[in-house]
Amino acid sequence: MSAIYKILSVIFIASLSFSCNIYDDGENCPQGINVEMYTQTGCDLERRIPDLKDLTFLIFDKDNLLVSNYNYTSCTGRLTVTASDGWFTVVVWSGLSEEKYNWANRRVGLTTKEDLLFRLKQASANEVVDITGDTVWFGESEPVFLPDPAEYGSVFETVEIGLQEITNRLTVEVEGLENVEDFEIVIESGNTAMNIDGRIANGESARNYASVAPSMPATEGVLTAHFTTLRLESGYNNILIIRSKAGDELFRGDLLGTLLLKNPNLRLDCVHDFVIRFTAKDRCDCGTYIISDITINDWLVHSVEVDL
Repeated sequence: MSAIYKILSVIFIASLSFSCNIYDDGENCPQGINVEMYTQTGCDLERRIPDLKDLTFLIFDKDNLLVSNYNYTSCTGRLTVTASDGWFTVVVWSGLSEEKYNWANRRVGLTTKEDLLFRLKQASANEVVDITGDTVWFGESEPVFLPDPAEYGSVFETVEIGLQEITNRLTVEVEGLENVEDFEIVIESGNTAMNIDGRIANGESARNYASVAPSMPATEGVLTAHFTTLRLESGYNNILIIRSKAGDELFRGDLLGTLLLKNPNLRLDCVHDFVIRFTAKDRCDCGTYIISDITINDWLVHSVEVDL
């Protein structure tokens, strides 16, 4: 055990106040970790407790090895998990249903936080299942110490976990197309698998996210599609494409570098809802289009003069 862990252990034990009235043998005293969850981005003034469902708690020891894991259908922001003595960290995931996510095997004593947690299931060879309506959360606690119950009795230590939202919702609109039914919008990315520690898994093939048509009739002459994606991060082939259904591309660009990050008011750790609007101009009344304007959440990020 490192010097810092030894010092923290002494400080923790010296401050304990506990009892074990039910069990005469202190070794059998129940103990564990009270987990309190909240969310607060760098743009929020106050904490709040999000709506949590389909929760998975993974407990790791000081060697970063899985000790135990627990599943709950829902939570109001506070839960207690049992643990023995030692140093532990708690990883929480919420919003991952078995219907849409393929879970990797988790093996006590072998699995680490750097291992794969899940992959999105596939709807087809090139497209993952639709996760519209899903809100996925991730968080990890600071290390917490529990002493030997045989010596110190029943101890329940409390840790706070700040949750980060992993999902993003995008609405993409293209106005100016004469026959919108002849065109489609595609978002593809290599971010459809994630590790236990909240990082995007490396080496995954880029796949298309499901495109959802508007629930209300679209504005005449405006091509519209809705997408829900997992964490957006540079380096994972996040591409937005506007093309005819015959395969002719009107636009292809990096979803982050070319689009979202061009709006200086957007922080991806704060904002998870985006409206991307394209204006297309027919240069010769012959079906040859050029993108003249692009706005991201009402911020103009691209504009060119088009001679018609």
